[in-house]
Amino acid sequence: MNLETVFWVIHLLLMAVFAAGIWNLFVPWRKSALPAVFPHAPSGWGALLRAWFVEGWFNRRLGQRSTWRWAGHFLLLNGFLLLALLSAVSVLFEKILPLFPGLDGAALAKMVSRDQPLKAFLNDTGSLMMSIGWLFYAVRRYLARPAQLRSDGRDSGLLLGLGLILLTGWLLEAVRINAVQSPAQFSYIGVPLAQLAGRLPLAWGEVFELSYLVHGLLASALIAAVPYSKFMHALAASFTTALSANPAEGGSGTSPEYTLRQHFELNACTRCGECIPWCPTYQEKPGSEAITPLQKIAFVREAAYRRQGFLGIRSRELALSDWQNHAHGVYDCTLCGRCAVVCPVHIRTRDLWINMRAELAGANLLPEPIQQLSATLTTTHNLAGDPANDRSGWSDNLEVPPSRVTQTGAVETLYFVGCVASQYPQTFSIPRGMSRILERCGESYGVLGNEERCCGFPLIVAGLRSEAAALARHNLETVRRLGAKTLLTTCPSCYRTWKEEYPRLLGEALGFEMAHAVEWLADKAAAGALPLKPLKCTVTYHDPCDLGRSSGLYDAPRAVIRAVPDIELIEMAHSHELALCCGGGGDVEMVDKGLTSAVAQRRMDEARSTGAELVLTACQQCVRTLSAAAREMKSGLQVSDLVTFIAKQML
Repeated sequence: MNLETVFWVIHLLLMAVFAAGIWNLFVPWRKSALPAVFPHAPSGWGALLRAWFVEGWFNRRLGQRSTWRWAGHFLLLNGFLLLALLSAVSVLFEKILPLFPGLDGAALAKMVSRDQPLKAFLNDTGSLMMSIGWLFYAVRRYLARPAQLRSDGRDSGLLLGLGLILLTGWLLEAVRINAVQSPAQFSYIGVPLAQLAGRLPLAWGEVFELSYLVHGLLASALIAAVPYSKFMHALAASFTTALSANPAEGGSGTSPEYTLRQHFELNACTRCGECIPWCPTYQEKPGSEAITPLQKIAFVREAAYRRQGFLGIRSRELALSDWQNHAHGVYDCTLCGRCAVVCPVHIRTRDLWINMRAELAGANLLPEPIQQLSATLTTTHNLAGDPANDRSGWSDNLEVPPSRVTQTGAVETLYFVGCVASQYPQTFSIPRGMSRILERCGESYGVLGNEERCCGFPLIVAGLRSEAAALARHNLETVRRLGAKTLLTTCPSCYRTWKEEYPRLLGEALGFEMAHAVEWLADKAAAGALPLKPLKCTVTYHDPCDLGRSSGLYDAPRAVIRAVPDIELIEMAHSHELALCCGGGGDVEMVDKGLTSAVAQRRMDEARSTGAELVLTACQQCVRTLSAAAREMKSGLQVSDLVTFIAKQML
């Protein structure tokens, strides 16, 4: 058996290992519904292809964050793809096509031989690109290592393996040129290497066969390792980046199962650590690795792999203590979504974290405060646990209380107040302000009163989608029965839950328009229907996570602020998509109040550094947490909801 035969036998065995790994990963993928991910319209496919090109192949997001990292990644990936294409062409022309009668094998082989000028040039170019990318990878990981980067022995093994492939590839080309006395003048690196090595008294033909075997098997082994290593992210990320063009997020219905996209995402994460510096709770708990996005993903991926096993052979499952540590990390997350904004492969982390919570809920690993929350909402239908007839207590001191709508078609706009603004006196000023504004603008509106129940947001983010569905069904049927054209909210969480979660939970469209107060106010201001008193004051604006990153409303609140004459708006160091969290999201306050306070104080430090006199926001929870932080810090800064502020400024 000659060396080439040995190579092909071992190569095919390694490709079988590769195929088995891909199949093992494919098992959970094929169980997910394709229609929820892939569009049917041709225009949808065009968007997917554009997203794949811009975000996947070109990696625009990484380029925006770091030019050097982008360059290293781009060179390594595209050098590999170029060499893989050249190898595939060679195998096709030299090994496969000559098997068919009537084809001149020698002529075909000559067309794509390594001495063919274009191929010789491209082969050296691809190898050079990979080599530069590999050097950058090695320097960043071992010489200029950033704090957020996480590594283990597997990373070193992959780096070493890739380096050996590149080294043996260069040597193979030099040996080949000497063995066959190749003219290869367009091999601009291979020829000088061959000339340098040619001084050695070696049997170049025999050395070439051995070099071919070693290099070929190293490359084959690396390919075989892809499904079992972080290199799998290159394949999985091509799907997640392409699917960034699809607006559909998360799952549907009340199922806690991971979606097809999320199965891709679990394998797309490459542990680059880009997310770590942006995680607000990890910054306050730097010793808790379980909080980090990459550790949460790595844990779930490992747990799923053990549960499924390899080709049906199951592994020993993770210990209960491991799951409990994972649960602490998952529930210490505010679901702010900053990690998703900076993720180079577009992992929609917020939805992934919620599904992780659903998985923990199914395993009876909910934190005790979350269990109490579920019991409270199930029995009283509100966060405070108060009787339903206290839902309108906020309106008792209004000159013109809003009407409680009970008849169909009585009003065009229904104001959904929400639990916090309805039942926590600290935020009563928000619904009172909204009511005054609606009255002065002559809007036909009303409230649900005691018929209003919690929107279900706290249950959804806790991972309890089934329990939330009952609240959603009641609220939706009540609003539909009353026939309002628009449902208005001042709570970003209620807004997102109604607009995004209800259609997914219940599997049907709302049938009416949804609007957050900042949208409604911005429209009124643009139409000149919002007369406001001038105010000489410097303010800064805090973007609520559920209104900004989760709902994309950045311009409307700023337009409302600028509608006030003489006011000056100064942005904080982090705003819009990268705004810091207030600490009050994701049910974290119920699990760890100290963590919420620490995150809020960090945000108030940013607000204070602007020199502003007033912090405006558009979320009652942000008002609560930031106001508490201001008091604890004795900063003297005032915090106000934008609706309350505008109500005071109306003429």
